[in-house]
Amino acid sequence: MSMGYAANFADVIEQDFVKKQCPQEFENFIQALDKNEDITVESFAQNAQDFDEKSKEGKTYIELCEAFEKKTGLSLYISYHDPDNGDRYDDVNGILWCVDGVYQLTKAGKKHQKQIERKFWVSFG
Repeated sequence: MSMGYAANFADVIEQDFVKKQCPQEFENFIQALDKNEDITVESFAQNAQDFDEKSKEGKTYIELCEAFEKKTGLSLYISYHDPDNGDRYDDVNGILWCVDGVYQLTKAGKKHQKQIERKFWVSFG
């Protein structure tokens, strides 16, 4: 199998917007990560799919995502892009707060469209 770059995109929002919409749930998530010296926001973002929803970190992340969706109508998830596996022209670098439910500008997407920016990057593999 050959190696090459693959195109990716996500509808990305700033962390401050997440924090503003759900301040208590965001703080609970950060505190849960801070209590575990082996986990940072960055390492959580890199492995979010691997966290058990019964763990304190996983539970507070799910609570944050659910509260965000209830408040905004947008589905929230955290992701990560390693710039070493991308290109210098990538729009993203590191932690990404991504939303779903905006592709065709739903009612919620229209309401929050000024907070959302589609960003592009490539991955090598």
